[in-house]
Amino acid sequence: MVRPLETTSEELLAHAHELLLESGAAGFTLGDVAARAGVSPATLIKRFGSKSQMVVAVSERWLASIAPGMASAMRPHDDPVERLIAGALWDTSTFDHAFRASSQLAAFADDLRDSTLRTLLAEGWERETRILQSAVEEARAQLPSAPDHRKAARMLRALVAGIHLSWSLAPVGSLVDDARDQLTTLVYSWKVIR
Repeated sequence: MVRPLETTSEELLAHAHELLLESGAAGFTLGDVAARAGVSPATLIKRFGSKSQMVVAVSERWLASIAPGMASAMRPHDDPVERLIAGALWDTSTFDHAFRASSQLAAFADDLRDSTLRTLLAEGWERETRILQSAVEEARAQLPSAPDHRKAARMLRALVAGIHLSWSLAPVGSLVDDARDQLTTLVYSWKVIR
């Protein structure tokens, strides 16, 4: 008799991540994840222990996705300035829907209240910043008025977070288009020699 294939932890976390994006942390239950994944809630408890531990695992999955995700977003661009902008925009398309964007902000509020999630979020933003620092250095010859690479990277990271917040409050048009326009305006202002 052939034993049925088991749903992997990665598949379960992918389902959990999608549900978090769709319903936010408040509407997220292990039962919902189990139903979506076609497994029993007991399977999730056996693998992850609890809802909060599963949310931590989803955050750790996001953390692991940062470097490959940013590299993938940057790879198609030959111009270092365009690579920098693409890196800063790497995951905005995930939230280019008003409900997903607001669900993400609700999850962000939960992350700030939980010390483990807050630590993971800070580590993720620091990883993004380090990758952007390298991209700023790579584009330095074309951006003579850019601040030092650390400051420039932090400015880009903060701008993306602020755009996400303001667009979520008044979602007109596309988050991606809005973010690309504002990032391009800032980065291209660094091309001007002052």
